[in-house]
Amino acid sequence: MGFFTKNYDTPGKGVSKNEPEKKGFFRFFELYFRNFWMLVSAGLWYILLSVPVVTSGLANVGMAYICRMAARDKHVFLTSDFFGAIKRNWKRALPVGIINLIISAVFAADLYVLYIYWSQGIINKTWGAVVFAASMVFIAGFTFMKYYIYTLMITFDYNIKTLYKNSWLFATLGIKHNLIITGTLALIFVLAYILLLLNFRIGFAIIIVLGAFIYPSFSCFLIQFNVFPEIKKYIIDPYYAEHPNDDIEKRRDLGLIKSDEEAVFEDNGVEED
Repeated sequence: MGFFTKNYDTPGKGVSKNEPEKKGFFRFFELYFRNFWMLVSAGLWYILLSVPVVTSGLANVGMAYICRMAARDKHVFLTSDFFGAIKRNWKRALPVGIINLIISAVFAADLYVLYIYWSQGIINKTWGAVVFAASMVFIAGFTFMKYYIYTLMITFDYNIKTLYKNSWLFATLGIKHNLIITGTLALIFVLAYILLLLNFRIGFAIIIVLGAFIYPSFSCFLIQFNVFPEIKKYIIDPYYAEHPNDDIEKRRDLGLIKSDEEAVFEDNGVEED
């Protein structure tokens, strides 16, 4: 029976069987710009659903599905697939989003209180540095964990406890890709800060526009492009090494199985709208 969640019946748009596939950095931007307008549109849905903060989990699960399919070079129907992912996963996505907000608020409060205590000399600098370092380790782990939780949610029938457990494991197992994601996003914030220093008004306007229309989809696509290979390596591949005949169609829909028959069928010269 396999272990994927249901509803992976969205058709792929097909790639010529003779076309060489790019790798790494070049593959990322090839797929990103190929799906640019669709991702930007998904980002607008994401922002609208995130305005009531408690529904951020729903926005994340819809966005994760669209970006994962784009990162796998699979066709999606934006609105129906975005909200279809929410419909299938809302019972987990809603509480997970709220839990993540609470944890983030606790970490923010912890750093704020630590700063107050440190600046007022309530705790000595050595002990304050130790507590700060420990807090940053946990914050980094939690940040890495969030890269995986919604991808695991839309890919497997895990309960919430298992989602957090496996996401926490990937915070360590996927350290290379986690650092790539974090470093890239950190660079974006550094560039934004430089823009503000050069010209606050112009820089602020650019940041607002890019932050609303580009950043949500870019950051999510970056995450999906990097985390799915880790999930495939540590969960999907070992499972199907022992169960090679399970979930054939679902694996083909995710681009995990490529066959001559599939390439011939899809390489028909018909363009999708």
